[in-house]
Amino acid sequence: VDTGVGEACVFARKRPGRSGPNQDSAVVIPTTEGVIIAVADGVGGGPEGDRASRLCIEALLRHAVNPRTTPRAAIL
Repeated sequence: VDTGVGEACVFARKRPGRSGPNQDSAVVIPTTEGVIIAVADGVGGGPEGDRASRLCIEALLRHAVNPRTTPRAAIL
């Protein structure tokens, strides 16, 4: 992702030897005040962990791109 002052990327993978999919989610969000880089943990393979982490990132993204919300407010 081009951040305006450079580039950022996110890479995630599951712990070696762990079965099942990686439930973590991540995002890079350029804002007018800087860049938000966030990771949401998928609760260690629990049921719906991938959904929980994805919903967290989606909520952050919705608030971060809202022009009436500051990046700080979006994170908190």
